[in-house]
Amino acid sequence: MSELWAKDLNEGDRRGLTDIAELLITKQIGDGGPSDAKTRNDSLSAMRRVLIDSQNLMVAVGGKMHAADGIIPGVAEEMDLAARKHLPRFLLAGMGGYAAEYAKDLIPAALHNGLSDEENLLLFSTNDISACVNVLFDHLATSRDIRLKIKMVAHTYTAPPQPFSQS
Repeated sequence: MSELWAKDLNEGDRRGLTDIAELLITKQIGDGGPSDAKTRNDSLSAMRRVLIDSQNLMVAVGGKMHAADGIIPGVAEEMDLAARKHLPRFLLAGMGGYAAEYAKDLIPAALHNGLSDEENLLLFSTNDISACVNVLFDHLATSRDIRLKIKMVAHTYTAPPQPFSQS
């Protein structure tokens, strides 16, 4: 989470978040607030780089369109960052949002996820969550190639940056 929003969390909310997940707070970039497009974009980009650096594969679902507000769509930036890191990517675009827009010009093989074109096209088009989960879990459990890619990325993985702490 970016400091841009985390600074407004009370202690109870922070504890609630850390009860369900590791909370890593990245620095705010810029002096504006969440409504300032440059501060928001720069802060979220910094957070997304930390997120992608800690992953060994990428699954994107939905996402806000941000057609005319100057905000960079998160799905696009995260998928592009993951591609640069050569992570296997999975795009569940059938639920709509920016993921559906991103899928329009995407060649399934460009995801380097080991799924067939037909399986990727199913993930691009269906809004059946069970079908998506079945395709992903079956592939992750049975694909030797994807396990090797994950193992290779995990082997080259360096320790995540230390969480930002307010002192």
